[in-house]
Amino acid sequence: MELDNTQLERYARQVLVDEIGYDGQIKIMAHHVSIKGPPQWMHLAGRYLQAAGVRVSYHSGEAVSQGINIHLETGVMDDVFIVVDLEGDSGRTVANIGLALSRFLLQLARMEEIS
Repeated sequence: MELDNTQLERYARQVLVDEIGYDGQIKIMAHHVSIKGPPQWMHLAGRYLQAAGVRVSYHSGEAVSQGINIHLETGVMDDVFIVVDLEGDSGRTVANIGLALSRFLLQLARMEEIS
C-alpha cells in the first residue's frame, strides 16, 4: 500500500513525526478497532483515531461504565482500556484520552506487518 497525494496531504503531520513516518502511517491505516464505553467519550476516542487513519466501529452493546475499551480487530495486541472520570473534570478526561490514544497510535505504527 502507498499513500496517494490526498492521503499524504491529510496525514502529513504524522508522516513528519520520526516515531511514525511514512511506513508507520501505512501501518496505522491498516488497522480497524471497535470501541465501546460511555457514548460521549467513546465517540471522542473514535474521532481521534479516525483522524489518524484508523478504521473505527462503535460497539453498541452494554457500555463500559468507567472507561473506554478499544479492541484491535486484528487481535495482535491486548485491548486498550482508558479510565474516564464521569463526574470529574472533563478537560482532564479529554487530555487523558488524548495521551492514551497517542501512545496507542505509536504502538500501531511500530508493529510488524499484519498478515
